[in-house]
Amino acid sequence: MNGFEMILPFLKPIEHLILDDSISEVMVNGPHRVFIEKDGFIEEVRGISIGEKSLMVAVKNIARRLGNDICESKPILDSRLPDGSPLQPEWCDTYHPQI
Repeated sequence: MNGFEMILPFLKPIEHLILDDSISEVMVNGPHRVFIEKDGFIEEVRGISIGEKSLMVAVKNIARRLGNDICESKPILDSRLPDGSPLQPEWCDTYHPQI
């Protein structure tokens, strides 16, 4: 299982962005703000929403799959997927995790 296959089950609303080879980075800043980096420019992607609870569950499950944990007492995870892709979720508070 490569890195993206490991996390995609938890991130269906942004799966198409993760799999797009022209996008170099996907940033989720809360449940209603998604940004991408494409050709060196960052732009907001409108119309994508990940429910707060779903986002929290996704971040925790991804961390666990990588053998880590993320929570209020350990709010930052600096990790890599098996293929070497960086994964840096940050637990901002109980209701607004970011990926």
